[in-house]
Amino acid sequence: MEQNKNSKNKGKLLKSSLAVVFILFLLCFASGFFNIFQKFEYRMYDSMLHLHEDIPQDESICILDIDDDSLSYLGSWPWKRDIMTEVLYRLRELGAETAVFDIEYLDESALAVDDNLKQTVSDEFEKIFLTLDSAADRDELGQAIYDGQQKITDGFSLNYDDEFGKAVEFFGNTFLTVNLRDIGVKRTQEDLDYVRNRFLFRNVEDPGNVINAGNQSVWMDEDDTHSRGFVPALNRIISHAEGAGFTNVVVDRDGVRRRVELLNYVDGKYVLQLAFSPLVHNLGVTQILRKKHSIVLKNARFPGSQSPEDIEIPVDSQGCMLINWSHSLYLDSFTHVPVYYIYDLYNGEKRIASDFDLILNSDHIDYDSLTDSEISLFERISMLSDRYADVCSMKDSLKLKCSGFDAAGESIKRGRRGGGLTQEDYDSYFGERRTLFEDCLEVSEEILSDESLCRFVEITDFASHVKSYCSGFQALAEVLDGKFCLIGNSASASTDLGVTPFEKRYANLGTHANVLNTIMQKKFITELHWMWGLAAAFVFVILVVLFTKNLTPARRNLLGLLYLCIVPASCASLMIFKSLYVPLILPLIFVVAVYLSQLIINFLAVEDDKNFIKGAFSQCLSADVVNDIIKDPSSLRLGGYTYEMSAIFTDIQKFSGFSEFLTPQELVAFLNYYLTDMSDIIISERGTVDKYEGDAIVAFVGAPVQMQDHAVRACNAALKMKKAEKRMNEEIVEYASGKRSDLIDNDLLTAFRKMVKNGRNLFTRIGINSGDMVAGFMGSSNKKNYTMMGNNVNLASRLEGVNKQYSTGGILISAGTREKLDDSFIVRKLDRVRVVNVKTPLRLYELVVFKSEADEELLSYMKNWETAMDTFEARDYEKALKMFRFLSSKNPSDNVAKYYSVMIADYFIKGKYPVRDDDFGVEYDPSDGVFTLLQK
Repeated sequence: MEQNKNSKNKGKLLKSSLAVVFILFLLCFASGFFNIFQKFEYRMYDSMLHLHEDIPQDESICILDIDDDSLSYLGSWPWKRDIMTEVLYRLRELGAETAVFDIEYLDESALAVDDNLKQTVSDEFEKIFLTLDSAADRDELGQAIYDGQQKITDGFSLNYDDEFGKAVEFFGNTFLTVNLRDIGVKRTQEDLDYVRNRFLFRNVEDPGNVINAGNQSVWMDEDDTHSRGFVPALNRIISHAEGAGFTNVVVDRDGVRRRVELLNYVDGKYVLQLAFSPLVHNLGVTQILRKKHSIVLKNARFPGSQSPEDIEIPVDSQGCMLINWSHSLYLDSFTHVPVYYIYDLYNGEKRIASDFDLILNSDHIDYDSLTDSEISLFERISMLSDRYADVCSMKDSLKLKCSGFDAAGESIKRGRRGGGLTQEDYDSYFGERRTLFEDCLEVSEEILSDESLCRFVEITDFASHVKSYCSGFQALAEVLDGKFCLIGNSASASTDLGVTPFEKRYANLGTHANVLNTIMQKKFITELHWMWGLAAAFVFVILVVLFTKNLTPARRNLLGLLYLCIVPASCASLMIFKSLYVPLILPLIFVVAVYLSQLIINFLAVEDDKNFIKGAFSQCLSADVVNDIIKDPSSLRLGGYTYEMSAIFTDIQKFSGFSEFLTPQELVAFLNYYLTDMSDIIISERGTVDKYEGDAIVAFVGAPVQMQDHAVRACNAALKMKKAEKRMNEEIVEYASGKRSDLIDNDLLTAFRKMVKNGRNLFTRIGINSGDMVAGFMGSSNKKNYTMMGNNVNLASRLEGVNKQYSTGGILISAGTREKLDDSFIVRKLDRVRVVNVKTPLRLYELVVFKSEADEELLSYMKNWETAMDTFEARDYEKALKMFRFLSSKNPSDNVAKYYSVMIADYFIKGKYPVRDDDFGVEYDPSDGVFTLLQK
């Protein structure tokens, strides 16, 4: 009887369990149908993407940034189009393979008068007169007159759009934009037909017309007030381009960019995505095949492959490809080159051209007093000037050939103009330029090696400009040769920024780079429909329920953890190891709900298992990560441990004077503003803020968790703090002047205004020392702090103050720290010194900048600095003084160079040394070459 009752109860329990499972499945299915949990699914996908292996970055991808530095150098956006015109000419010469503009050239530029018109008139009339003397027939004379007339006429009505279009064609493999939104910009039917016939892809096989259906579905999902449209770049520009692509990106409902449409259906043809279009062109794809769940590129020829291959790109139900994002931040992913770096080559060339004119027309050079070798040098420069003029004429002639393309892609010939460029044209033109500048460099090196020529300022300027131009060109050529260049605005004030799974403010340029990289690497992510994951979870749960029906409630609850863990673990494994994403939120909600329901059912069925159920329930929940103190409460005992670590001391220069014009409330508000940012930087490098002493910060890196790279992290923090200091100084001025209007605390705003009014800004001095120190809880049993102690701690404090003596840029480190740094930092050595209360001499080093941020000029400067210091310590004071003065002239802002120049001139060059009574701040001991610092 009891057995029958138990069987009946078990049967009833099984039916209840299965009924609940089925009901929960239906509820989850309905939720999926109406996309109730879609935003949570997006976040789950982002989490999985973080776990997924980081995709390699294709070395051919290069982002040309219109960044904050470029805007500062070349002016606010938008620029006149002559800037990008010159950039394209340089890009072609530098060896770039493809140029893709993520810039919509929609409006016409105003006409202008050529700045070089006067010179053009003179040059063209000279050519005509020369042709009169040498022309073999009337046709040659007519051509010369016609070309001269056109150049002079063009100079009176210079059209930047036409000039830019010529540069687009000159570069060759250039791609411009098509906007698929009705943004209110009108185009003639002729212009629209031209773009459709020339640039839209025809050879697409789409039997079910699913591309158009997917486009419509994406359109319906977007919260966009614009209707669909078709707005290409200006015809006078795009008619010179190799191709075009649409710029519009897919933004999911939570505002994050995760996927991209690769094709859009337009009037029976297909416009390709902006990065996809040049890729299809470069790979020589002959046909695009749209399958149900993929897009196939037929006969694609990847660089280095022996034969063509078909590339199958998985797409979702709307035809979008999931972007396999690089895990790095924008500036850390792919190769980046600021646009102004390239434009600066143009400015450098202009300087050289100006030097030619100054040298050959100088009133300061007495030619009668020149030596034979100097006369020969001037003759060589004159010949170089003539050759440069010939090269410029070659360029003008090549530009005349750039008349655009017809709808069939054939070069247009307009009268005597046009016809397109050949490889022979490029080889001839760039060959002449290469040999010209090689010869210029050879002459420049001769000039710079001959000290007697220093009396000719024009000559030495020319040599310096040529050397600077050639070194800059070579550096950029090494970076850009063969590159697929994406050009666009990534400045902090740009509106073309979006959110990605890895960064909240990500330039759209990077989106195109990641689209390109995903396809180039063939590292695709496939997304299954949400129903597959839910159905698999349903079947698995049913099997577990049936398998455990005869077990005790406690064991059923325990085995229920199987589906609670296995379902998400399986989905995560598929994503991590197979790049197959199974939407996880609905299966996870389903199994969690089923598990909770089973717990409740078992709880109601068997009161005796209450404690076990509570334990099982707690086991199914994920716990917070506990810190070392929580893991080991015994670590709270008083006392410390010896660690090898790095101590950091910071202080604001002349901060005591701030209290003279700030109220206590304003001072507190300002300190909170400053200390928050600086502390966050230290903490981001896994450092510990020990204490605050007014404006000073005492911190360390390397305890309680030991780190091998504690010195590197401390120096990272120091350099980042100096960058933050610069940003804060800029913010103070912006708030005080009203340029920024976002709300801040009134006391803080008043403090900013008073600081600007009193001419005060932030300058942080930082001292870092590395070595053995004691760290631990110190104090009483009722109140204790985690802090550090030891001689090495005191030394870091002394180094902070020494910055003042040497007028450094703000950061001094010890030899102990210097020894533990890799080559990612630029560090320069200073004196060997004895600091206050420390008898052992130590070497001072100034931490200058990250090596990745140093240009060739700075690297050369630092090399010269080391030579100057070696010369000084070798006691060749006259030579050392010259070297320090030279360094000071090269970098007037380097106060350390000025310090050595003054000290050597006032003391060492005169045969005496600084002593305590001189009030110079240091005392020199000639017996060992060590300076004793006289104040903290």
